[in-house]
Amino acid sequence: MNQSASHIETLVIHKLASRRTFAQQVRQKMALILMVLLAVSVLFSKSGVAQPYSEYEIKAAFLCNFASFVEWPENTFDSDTSVFIIGILGEDPFGAAMDRIARSYTKRRIIIRRYSRVEMTVSCHILFISSSNKDNLKDILDQLTGTSVLT
Repeated sequence: MNQSASHIETLVIHKLASRRTFAQQVRQKMALILMVLLAVSVLFSKSGVAQPYSEYEIKAAFLCNFASFVEWPENTFDSDTSVFIIGILGEDPFGAAMDRIARSYTKRRIIIRRYSRVEMTVSCHILFISSSNKDNLKDILDQLTGTSVLT
């Protein structure tokens, strides 16, 4: 082998070694960044473990989301910025979760109203009928016949 070929071979080996070293450095830095992010997320979370959602948090999110999949009658809203009203008839099993989740939606402002009597619910778009009204369900649904209230 001549000196020129040997020199080129040395340069190629050096170049390959430096690429491997660079790739290793990148992997090490990425691993370090991921570990730091994980540590920060654990430190700043409430308990360090993801909290499962309660049954009624999931139901609240479903009700707020469900509204966007319904084809509402033409005269339901005055404009694209009209508020959307979700009513809760009877005891409220959602607590603050429904209000918190409703505030997080930005497509259309959602207002949560709580009702004790079915006559008051005709202004809402979706009505959640609490289990506290299960004995009156047929009467409630009969009173809402002909309205645009989704139950």
